[in-house]
Amino acid sequence: MEINIGRYCGLFLFLWTTVSSKKVITVTSILQAPYLIELSPGENATYAGYVKDVVEELSIITGLDYVIEVPEGQQYGEENQNGTWNGIIGQLIRKEADMAVGPITVTSSRSRVVDFSYPLQSIGPVILMRRPTSSSLPIQERLSRLLAPLEFTVWLMSILAFFITSTVLYTISHFNPYEWRRMAREGEATIREAESFTCLNTFWFILSTWAWQGFVRAPRSMGGRVAVTFWWFFVLLFIACYIACLTNMFRASPESDLMSGYSRIRGFEDLANQNDVRYGIIKSGSTEAFFRTSKVKYIEVLYRKMKERPTESFYSSAEPAIKRVRNTRNPDFAFIMESAMAKYYIQRDQCDLYFVSNFIVTRQYSIAFPVNSPLRALHNLAILQLQESGTLDTLEQKWFSGRCKSYVYEKSRARFESDTFHQLDFGSFSGALFLLAVGLVFGGAVTVVEIVIYRKAEMGPMARKKKTMRSRRFNEATATDTLVKTADGTGSPSKGVTTV
Repeated sequence: MEINIGRYCGLFLFLWTTVSSKKVITVTSILQAPYLIELSPGENATYAGYVKDVVEELSIITGLDYVIEVPEGQQYGEENQNGTWNGIIGQLIRKEADMAVGPITVTSSRSRVVDFSYPLQSIGPVILMRRPTSSSLPIQERLSRLLAPLEFTVWLMSILAFFITSTVLYTISHFNPYEWRRMAREGEATIREAESFTCLNTFWFILSTWAWQGFVRAPRSMGGRVAVTFWWFFVLLFIACYIACLTNMFRASPESDLMSGYSRIRGFEDLANQNDVRYGIIKSGSTEAFFRTSKVKYIEVLYRKMKERPTESFYSSAEPAIKRVRNTRNPDFAFIMESAMAKYYIQRDQCDLYFVSNFIVTRQYSIAFPVNSPLRALHNLAILQLQESGTLDTLEQKWFSGRCKSYVYEKSRARFESDTFHQLDFGSFSGALFLLAVGLVFGGAVTVVEIVIYRKAEMGPMARKKKTMRSRRFNEATATDTLVKTADGTGSPSKGVTTV
């Protein structure tokens, strides 16, 4: 293993000079929550944030003293047309600061003019958007949701089945000799029982059983019971399918438009292929440089559209852009930013934001140094110690976590993806209709058999004897009623009636 003796000797001499002269390391950064927050402005300004805590941890390991300075303009750094650099990258090139700590992205262009340490954070560009909000639905749409679980053809065929079943049952009740109507004519049932299955009552019986509201009297004949049994089975399947589809619809989304708001933008390619949602980016940052130099087609489309609207697409800081995202109602504006910053803003305040995360590129935030600075090797060792001890993770949880959950939409996990809802179609429900049709035909066939059996039974001697006795009782009852009317003076005997 080759050892760069000159490099380590330079590092040793730098440390010896720094410690002996008590030199203070100048750290440049920009005010960007939660990285650096100004608590008290002025000449002796005090700060808090992720950068402040990282610098303090580095001071404990290296034994050096640090002072944080915020330059005017507060730009990360971008190369000008004349080859010079602005922002904190330009400060390091001009050796106006010893190191820069903050959300500084490592890029190839920056690496040519400054040195970077081991990464502090891994990040990627994301699309920050406002959560869609549910709106008040009109009364027509609210009522239509009651019919949404089943397709129109299923409702139509079910209503047709209701009328056909009612007609078949009424026909059976009217002609079957073992039904209430015929029994009442022969004195074996009451008038109220005879009226159980009139035309109107038959339709009401079928409707009440469809709604599971019960009934007072069921059909008496075998044919009627067969038809009603198959109808009950059809009703059981209908209600089970309706409740299952209705439950699935509620699980999928009570607001289909609400969930479609999440799913319409699933990545940068979706953002480039639409014109309803506009978007912006931080000017003179690494994210803008990536979009400007990228050769990916949809990235080029995104940047070209932003250049067409420069006043509403490029922002000097994240706060005004995020405020605009929050104030959109549709939403119709998105902000492209680094994932770490997006995570911080999302997990605070109203929990009304989320971001789409399909990382087209993964990059790192690192500490920047002037080229060949001896501080780089020293701080690389310190950063490794902070990573191994879990200190960097603890600081990230401290400053970037919050109370809001489910803040990220990813293609791989699709946290906001709702269950797909499908209406019950006619093909899936046709089995229940087929069974009902079989039951009605079978009930009608049984009724025909009952009529044949009844008529054959009437032709026997015992049947004729019973019929004669019933006729005699009927004539005696009629004669008695006539005598009572004559005695009361309310009428006279009818012609052809002999009284004793």
